[in-house]
Amino acid sequence: MGFSGRNAEVAENELVKHKLVQEAEVVLGRHRSVKFLVITNLGLLCMRDIGEEIRLWDYTDHVSFEHRLYQILVAYSYRNAGHQAFIKKDIVKRLC
Repeated sequence: MGFSGRNAEVAENELVKHKLVQEAEVVLGRHRSVKFLVITNLGLLCMRDIGEEIRLWDYTDHVSFEHRLYQILVAYSYRNAGHQAFIKKDIVKRLC
C-alpha cells in the first residue's frame, strides 16, 4: 500500500478513534496471536456511502469476526488443495 510504518500507525489510530475499525486479536496456532483491524458497522456504512463494494461482509452473515476469518481460511486451504469450497452456500432440501 506504500505506507511507512509511522504513517500506517497514524492511519490505524485515526480509524480506531473514529470507530471505523476495532482491533481484534486472534490466536492462530499454538502461540501465534495476530492483531487484525475489523471494520465496524459505521465503517461499512461509510464505505457504502462512498461507493465501495461491501457485499462480502453481507454475504458472510452477521457472525463474529473470528468465525468469518476461520471460514475464509478453511475455504482457502481447501481450494489450494484442489477442492471446490464455498464460504457459505444454501443447501436445497430434496425429497426422495
